[in-house]
Amino acid sequence: MRQPGDRASEFDERIVLRNTLRMAVRTRIIDWAYEPKPEPPRIPVNLSLPEDLVRDLDEVAGPRKRSAFAEEALRRAIKREQFRIAVERYAGSLKAEDYPHWRTSEDVVAWVRMMRAEETSTDVEP
Repeated sequence: MRQPGDRASEFDERIVLRNTLRMAVRTRIIDWAYEPKPEPPRIPVNLSLPEDLVRDLDEVAGPRKRSAFAEEALRRAIKREQFRIAVERYAGSLKAEDYPHWRTSEDVVAWVRMMRAEETSTDVEP
């Protein structure tokens, strides 16, 4: 029976979970990961932009490709902003003493090599 604070049991559970997920991905149990997402519905949006910005946009993307260019730029900006928010929200949530294998870059390299050297079973239970 696992006792609260039992680090060895917690580590073993993490290994089992990681190996289970590896096998699920290798054997395509998680089929949704391999299927393309359906095209989302389009909603017309009006944007007011400065004239010089529209000129630059037409120069770079072309006048009939404004929406595609703006969509790609917005997706990048939103992804960057969501990452910034996540970093701010979770900054400091990991305690250094809980992850001694991340103390130095040499420790990280040794830990990664150890994880990669582990043997994983190819048997998958349904």
